[in-house]
Amino acid sequence: MVLSVTNPVESKPLVRGPRNLMVLLFKTIPGFHQTTPNRQNDIEEIDLLIQNASTDPFWSKESPYFLAECKNGSKPVGVDEFRSFPTSAP
Repeated sequence: MVLSVTNPVESKPLVRGPRNLMVLLFKTIPGFHQTTPNRQNDIEEIDLLIQNASTDPFWSKESPYFLAECKNGSKPVGVDEFRSFPTSAP
């Protein structure tokens, strides 16, 4: 499956591979079919914006949108980066 979502021709295959995998995973949830990659604001880029149009009671009580930042690193995301994510979102 990883090979099918990684495109070696793309300029950032290490970032796009995990992002493509996340798109595929979110699309398996009914109502999560609309995903927008590379959402840009004045500060930075958010990897995925996922619209929550689910009618499932579990998901319908949550936010109408989810933001996803895809990382492909050898160490965990730092506390400062994690805390700044919601305020830097487009």
